[in-house]
Amino acid sequence: MEKQYCIKCKVELTNVTYTEYLKKGKRRVCKTCHNKSIYEWKNRPENKSRVKSYQEKYYIRTKAKQYILKENRRKKHRIKKDTQYWSDRYNMLKSRCKKRGIYLDINKLDYISWFMDTNKSCEYCGIHESDVHTTKFSRGYHVRLTLDRKNPSLGYIVSNIVFACMTCNLLKNDILSYDEMKEIGEKYIKPKWKKVLLEISQKNY
Repeated sequence: MEKQYCIKCKVELTNVTYTEYLKKGKRRVCKTCHNKSIYEWKNRPENKSRVKSYQEKYYIRTKAKQYILKENRRKKHRIKKDTQYWSDRYNMLKSRCKKRGIYLDINKLDYISWFMDTNKSCEYCGIHESDVHTTKFSRGYHVRLTLDRKNPSLGYIVSNIVFACMTCNLLKNDILSYDEMKEIGEKYIKPKWKKVLLEISQKNY
């Protein structure tokens, strides 16, 4: 291939540099001359407003990308942490069912998939998992929702399990039916924790 030279400083261009610049649609200039021309263009008085506008847009785009990446990392970490938690809970559930002779017809994968897809609110009183710890409504020490069987005579199958806060789970036990506990939760327990949340929000403001 014929040797190519920078049209400004007459330095010989390597094949790599020349090909790279041709692809970008630039003239045959070396990297030093190219950077120098950019620097000169940026420092022209008529271009300062455009340069500032470009810098602001670049800053916003960069910050947005960093925020998205950070949120994605947090989300992955949260999902990993939750998956590990419910994986451990499944092992505990399996062990407990074996000791108590309760029927278990869910494998670990289905159990975790059900957990990931189900809304994290108590089936009976409607309290969200994020509010359980805030209100200290489930005896203060249980900061997550528990697993409950709608019909205690049936085992742990996907159609028979729901999330329940510790208060509702202990109150229902094997005595109340699903519909009875649903009525009690909506009528008596829900107003209680809503009142507690309102008091906490008023204290903060």
